[in-house]
Amino acid sequence: MIDKVFEVLEKTLSTPAKEWLVDQTNSIANLRGTKALFLAFSLVSRQPNANQEIEFDGSIWNQEALSRLYILLKFQESHLADEVIRTISLMADTSDINEEICLNKSYQYLTTPEAYLAKVRESCRTNVVPIFESVAHGNPYPVRYFDEEGWNQLILKALFVDSTLRPILSYKDRFNADLQIMLIHFAEERMAADRPLPADWWYAQVDKAGHPDVQKIALNIHDRLSESEKADVRQALLAAGSPISEELKQLYTV
Repeated sequence: MIDKVFEVLEKTLSTPAKEWLVDQTNSIANLRGTKALFLAFSLVSRQPNANQEIEFDGSIWNQEALSRLYILLKFQESHLADEVIRTISLMADTSDINEEICLNKSYQYLTTPEAYLAKVRESCRTNVVPIFESVAHGNPYPVRYFDEEGWNQLILKALFVDSTLRPILSYKDRFNADLQIMLIHFAEERMAADRPLPADWWYAQVDKAGHPDVQKIALNIHDRLSESEKADVRQALLAAGSPISEELKQLYTV
């Protein structure tokens, strides 16, 4: 993996930036302690074109984040596992927003990714959408390491912060009965407070829009919806895995 990361960086980094990265990672590998790691991880943001986007492993990174991943992998390569876990956990505790985003995307590539589960779950509790989405969107970490409770909280949090569910990997595969109940309670609370449902609430139903409580929500909310929102409901009803009422069929022209 480390060679693959450097191969991608080699094609995009300027010569001075590449030389700087090699010098820094050599220092990390040769020196005991963590000072060189923390210094390089912080200073990489000052390199030219740090925000230039790069495609890596099927997702979009930037030079800054991918260089930080390379730094982490070089540190891991030359240090004992317990020291790596302890140091990167400390790094997560002191990180700024961009550093936390990078760490969330990087854990999956480390030797013991499950060791950082608490850090990732903590990122999922934030209201800072870019941090939340660094875990939720296009990241296999949640589907691999979250238990059902953690997974369900991730989905509900996405709705609370109005983040789309569609880039969440394996969402449909991990849909479960408890999540269905939580989604229904979420909708009922929103309606009682006269607040709109997030755009992706109907997408969240997968093929469960035939559930009696979901049908009841569709009936009660119809008059509050825009035409585009009604189209979302219609699509969910069309995908329902169980029969829907005639009244709903007429309301939403299903």
